[in-house]
Amino acid sequence: MKFIALALIVAASMTAQQSDAQLHADVLTLVQLEGSKQRIESNLKQVVDRGVAEMAKVSSPCNAAFAAEWSKRMLARINADDFVAVEIAAYERHFSDADVKELTALLKKQTESPGTAVPSPQLQQKLESVLPSVQSEIIGGTTQIGAKLGAEIGQEIQKEHPEYCSEASAPKK
Repeated sequence: MKFIALALIVAASMTAQQSDAQLHADVLTLVQLEGSKQRIESNLKQVVDRGVAEMAKVSSPCNAAFAAEWSKRMLARINADDFVAVEIAAYERHFSDADVKELTALLKKQTESPGTAVPSPQLQQKLESVLPSVQSEIIGGTTQIGAKLGAEIGQEIQKEHPEYCSEASAPKK
């Protein structure tokens, strides 16, 4: 009896792992079809420029040389795949494999003939209920990635070039 229970637990675990792998593969297909990585890569310069602008807004004692170096290093080290991974994880948390397959089919249909893709009532209801959470997780996760990398780079630059962030080097307001 114990053996049968153990076998059922192992079988259920293997099925869950296969299901998770299938969901992951289908989410990868969806984000590739959406062009997530390309969209992120094409916006990286704008995002980094906004970071520089935000640093300029706060009364930072750092000068333009700091901002230029920070921007250069951010663009060199930021990885679009990290941002895509956040999107994938959010989709996997909130959508079933059937949902993802339907979303993929809808996206393909929308690409082929715009304005014709309509989700099932079940998917429409799910989208309405979970989309705010999905978007929030993606925004929060990607912001965290950028903030962490930006802070690390800022600290590196301050160590290597203390002259970039002294009161004497700060822009005059």
